Amino acid sequence: MGPATGVSSSIKSGRAYDGRGFERRAFLEFFTGKGRRQARIGVAILRQEDCLAWGGSDCQMCFARCPLMGEAITLEDFKPVIWEDRCTGCGVCEHVCATVNDRNAVTVVALGERERAEASA
Repeated sequence: MGPATGVSSSIKSGRAYDGRGFERRAFLEFFTGKGRRQARIGVAILRQEDCLAWGGSDCQMCFARCPLMGEAITLEDFKPVIWEDRCTGCGVCEHVCATVNDRNAVTVVALGERERAEASA
């Protein structure tokens, strides 16, 4: 089963679409389920200088909401660490970081774009 097959069968199940023919639940199920290793679309980058936890606050939102919690994002001394080789780039961590942090510490970039993103940060 290729990546498109898993998404297509979930979309055809009759769940709600977002108006563009794309169903978010199917997307998250695919990128966090059995196909996650084949479906890497990006990688999350953590800027420790902007991270609340690395600054001494009690925040682990990115870790708590990551679909691959304990695998793609782990905690070391209550501070998040992102494992690039395990991250699928789904963007959940980036979204939840933006809801609690004025200076978003997590950014998801396309595979192969990491160097450019770090240079512009």
